[in-house]
Amino acid sequence: MSLTAIIILNIGVAAILAAILAAVMLSPTRLRRHFADGHTDRQKAALRQQQQAEAAQGRQRQHRHEGREPAWRPIQDV
Repeated sequence: MSLTAIIILNIGVAAILAAILAAVMLSPTRLRRHFADGHTDRQKAALRQQQQAEAAQGRQRQHRHEGREPAWRPIQDV
């Protein structure tokens, strides 16, 4: 195989790979994803319940710690 043929073959393969990469990167904008319009009703309900639970937990902590200085909390390693 001549050097010119190898170079042309490499250019062709590079063009094909670039086209595939571009198609993969652009596909999310071309496809209509399920969550493109935002959260579903089930997700909103679950999020609302979680926020209510966290708020209730925060109120309980606030009532327990009223009048006291906040305790030191250790740094958690990630």
